[in-house]
Amino acid sequence: MKILCVCEGGAVRSASLANHLKHVAPHHDALACAWRYNSPETLELLCTWAELIVVMQPNMILHIPPSHRGRTKVCDVGPDLYGFPMCRELIEKVSAWARAEKLTDEVPL
Repeated sequence: MKILCVCEGGAVRSASLANHLKHVAPHHDALACAWRYNSPETLELLCTWAELIVVMQPNMILHIPPSHRGRTKVCDVGPDLYGFPMCRELIEKVSAWARAEKLTDEVPL
């Protein structure tokens, strides 16, 4: 499955989920991007590519083009208080979410 992971900056929360999916479920093709720093044209292109779009906080769905919101889910990890994508607390949250969504069945800790 082609999965687009979206957060504000594209470097911590969405990157953590994309990295997790790449390592634990390599049959998924996961990319991270930023609603703030990618152009609307790039975000549109990436959303068109994706089979599943995951935003990292509920309010971020407002930054997804309306025509793609039907393929959007929320992995609510809260605001970016983690500092880096390999933060153990963040990995635990994205891992639990991915298992609950049946995207993975392993814990890579």
